[in-house]
Amino acid sequence: MKQVFLFLILAFFAFAKPLLANDIRSLMVKIHRTWSEADGLPQNSINAIAADPNGWLWIGTQDGAAYYNGLAWQSIRMPNHTTSNIIGPKCLLATPDSVIWFGTEGGGLHALRPVVGLTPEDWQWQSYNTATGLCSDFLNCLYYGKNGEIYIGTDKGVSVLHNGMISDFPNKKNAIREPVFSIYQTKSGEIYFGTAKGIFVFQHEKLQRLDFPNDLSVRILSITEGADGQIFFCSEGEGIFVYAQKSVSHLAESDGLASNVVCSSFRSENGTLFFGTNNGISLFHNNRFETLTEQDGLTNKVVLSIYAAPNGKTYFGTEVGLSIYEQGSFLSLTQSEGLQDKVVWSIFQDSAEHLYFGTSAGISFFDGNRLRAIGENTPLGKLTVRTIFESQDGTIFFGTNEGVYALSHGNLHTFLPKSALSENTIFAILEHKNELFFGTRDNGVFIYDGKQLQRLCTENGLSSNYIYTLYKSPNGKIYIGTRGGGLAIYDGKTLFSLKKEDGLPNNDVRAIIQDSKGRFCFGTNSGLSIYDGKTFTNLSDTSRPALPNNVIYQVQEDQFGRLYALTNKGICRITEMRTPNTFGELPFKIAQFGKSDGLPSLEGNAGASFKDSRGRLWFGTIAGLAMFDPSQETPDTLQKPVLINKISIRKLPASELSKFLTNKNLQGELQLSYDQNDIHFDYACLSYKRESETRFQTQLIGYDDAPSDWKKSVRKEYTNLPAGSYIFTVRGMDYAGNISKPASVSFAILPAPWQTWWAYLLYVLASGGLIFGLIRWRIATLEEQKRALEKIVAERTAEVVRQKTALETSNEELRKLSNLKTEFLSIAAHDLKNPLQSILGFAQLVKENAKNAEMVAQMGDAIYQSSKRMFLLIKDLLETSKIESGKLELNQSPVDLASLASIVADSLQFQAYQKEQTIQVQMEKSCDVLADGDRISEVLENLISNAVKYSPNKTTITIVVRKTRSENGDGQELVQLAVKDEGLGLSAEDKQKIFGRFQKLSARPTGGESSTGLGLSIVKTLVEAHGGRVWAESDGKNKGTTFFVELPAYKPAG
Repeated sequence: MKQVFLFLILAFFAFAKPLLANDIRSLMVKIHRTWSEADGLPQNSINAIAADPNGWLWIGTQDGAAYYNGLAWQSIRMPNHTTSNIIGPKCLLATPDSVIWFGTEGGGLHALRPVVGLTPEDWQWQSYNTATGLCSDFLNCLYYGKNGEIYIGTDKGVSVLHNGMISDFPNKKNAIREPVFSIYQTKSGEIYFGTAKGIFVFQHEKLQRLDFPNDLSVRILSITEGADGQIFFCSEGEGIFVYAQKSVSHLAESDGLASNVVCSSFRSENGTLFFGTNNGISLFHNNRFETLTEQDGLTNKVVLSIYAAPNGKTYFGTEVGLSIYEQGSFLSLTQSEGLQDKVVWSIFQDSAEHLYFGTSAGISFFDGNRLRAIGENTPLGKLTVRTIFESQDGTIFFGTNEGVYALSHGNLHTFLPKSALSENTIFAILEHKNELFFGTRDNGVFIYDGKQLQRLCTENGLSSNYIYTLYKSPNGKIYIGTRGGGLAIYDGKTLFSLKKEDGLPNNDVRAIIQDSKGRFCFGTNSGLSIYDGKTFTNLSDTSRPALPNNVIYQVQEDQFGRLYALTNKGICRITEMRTPNTFGELPFKIAQFGKSDGLPSLEGNAGASFKDSRGRLWFGTIAGLAMFDPSQETPDTLQKPVLINKISIRKLPASELSKFLTNKNLQGELQLSYDQNDIHFDYACLSYKRESETRFQTQLIGYDDAPSDWKKSVRKEYTNLPAGSYIFTVRGMDYAGNISKPASVSFAILPAPWQTWWAYLLYVLASGGLIFGLIRWRIATLEEQKRALEKIVAERTAEVVRQKTALETSNEELRKLSNLKTEFLSIAAHDLKNPLQSILGFAQLVKENAKNAEMVAQMGDAIYQSSKRMFLLIKDLLETSKIESGKLELNQSPVDLASLASIVADSLQFQAYQKEQTIQVQMEKSCDVLADGDRISEVLENLISNAVKYSPNKTTITIVVRKTRSENGDGQELVQLAVKDEGLGLSAEDKQKIFGRFQKLSARPTGGESSTGLGLSIVKTLVEAHGGRVWAESDGKNKGTTFFVELPAYKPAG
């Protein structure tokens, strides 16, 4: 059976090349993503690749090692790197216990234990060399055995590391004593060692050389095992030796290998065998052999290392970087691979399955064997080919920017060269009922029936003359996509339009297809519209979910019912869901494809898409074309790991964090002090594809009420966290919508010393003592307050009594004042009545005795005296009213009080003369005051006139003006006025009310003069308004009265 299998392998390799030559895939680029020094690699020669249990990808180079943490490459500083920093081929090993092993060329073996959450600087190293038992410090390969042993191939044989001990393998006596370049243990337990002089096998506790039919004189650089147990020995110069049941076969370049120098090998989980050579990659899977070279996108033809990951990606380490190959992704074809021009406008497959690619410089044609140009020596070879179509008779039509060309039975010619058609740019062509329809740029649709051209345009009902696309539905109607005119529908006789107002997102319709459910899909300049005959469902860059771009050049549907839209920002796939993803979203899932997926450019072109007979989808861009085979795609449903790459805690020494993470590996609870409460988490999802589309959801359990929204941020910060227990969790959602298991770390922030239980106990005890002391103090305070309150009550009671007495007194005063006012009004009325009666009587007498001049004169004098009495009374009343209303105004200026007193005294000499009285004025010089002269004159007039009024006949009134000083101790200079009369004097009762309003004193005017009782009140108010004071002194009855006025003396400035 094994021999039959080997025969089939050889037969396949013999016929694989011709088979693949008939598929255009052999010309297309299949690898689109690479990493190099520019992306953070320490060096470009990738000697070894491995993945650890955490999901990190590791590489070994000619100048150190690095790992990919999900966001970027992180270089690792090797121990003793000055001795040797070269990681040899197959000298990188990741063991199940998460230890990474590095074999160097001259520096021995190094073991690194990465700790998730710590930076590489805090990771621990352990080194092994000849001093610890290695047979040499120059390592060629490492291998992890089934029992946990690490086999170490060196330039002087094999050492084995087991349970921390290094020894020769299998023992010191029977050890291999020559360079070992490869090691492999089969599923049945045999261990093979590839050397420069043959192959050794260890089985049944015995080491022996493998007996090949011919002596082997080349190095065995790699060993791997096929799905059926056959062993592949990869040599340096003689291809691959296949060993099965002690039979050996040979595979070389003549059998399909890319090269006889095979540097590396790997078998993926799906059974694909990869062989890295010095001329590219050879792979075998499902009875299909394929070679990948630099033409397919490899960074370099020398492939030093291979790793096929569980996520479907295969990594090829070359001498010039790391290439990533993903089966089922987009393949690309550009000018470098033979296209006439990089800008692709149209794609078509004819009935013979030949492929045509219309570019900006003619047509590229694939006939099943090679890619060549059509009409490159004709005008067509320089034209832009915007559309390609095959008629029922097999004629191929090419719509260009200068009319239409036709290819029939190998003859290429201009179609209808002298017609209006030749003067137009043709965007679309189709055939219906033996009529050809040509959509033009500015002249509508031309219809050719084999004899003549007819035209549909705006003049006969077409909504626009600018035609983007034409589509024929199964019911025979022609759908016309226009610019600015929406969608026109032609049934052969009439035209009908659908526009934005009918539900289209835009009136520019670039693409039209009818999907497998019978719905029309319209690509517009404002998104994609799906029309079921009644309702438009529109998707755009603002819908939920959103398209990457609104300009939809072309739309295609694959065999699974998924739509593909060619846009200005790549290709998006729209998958209809049974239910919306979240509330408010349309029931679609949108996946975006870009340059990392194989597109030559993100910017598509109008008309540039096609679905071929194999169901493959073709798309044209401004930098070449891309092809996608949905049947070859492996849906990405793998749950990617999320790692917390770094934990930063303020004030926490790195050694303490390292101790916790090393011992617990993110298990258990980290204890933090109260001031270590600022924490940052950096995390990543190890998707290794479209990392920019990854979203994260975080929650700090114990702090956040609910998980966060899905966000792009790869860091979460918490500051000033209160004491408590917390669990930080983070989940990742990759580009395909796969949600990872949560990564988490538990920690507790201890309370501050003043917040601990014993602190609270002390607080309770201290509070108890304080409360006891406060109670005692409070009792004492209450007693003191009681005594003070009793005192206050007594004082307040006395005050109430006093206020009551004062109130009663005040009320009595008010009653008296009211009585006095009533009395005054009676007096005033009487005093005004008498003069008025006198005036009336005397006026009557004057009227009756008008001819008696002497009597008239007497009567006139009487009238004058009565009027004067009324005037004085009214004047005092007005003055009192002005004072009471607060309208008294003073116009102050320096006034000599002595001179003013002399003037006023002179004005009253006539009154004194009538009573035979004498007025004497005694005054000092410079008795100046700052006063209102008119108001002070009123004061003087009231005092002197009162002295005249209340003094008997033949008496003397003395006026004294002098300077004096204040008696209150401040030494203020004053001017004093004294008016002394020789009248009846003042009684004790008079002294209490002398300056009150409406007051009648015990004394009466001696000459029968009238009195209002307001004069002295006015005097007091005016004097006090000038900052002075007034008082009266009397030694008793019949001893006269002296009125004193003191005003502040005026001192000129300077």
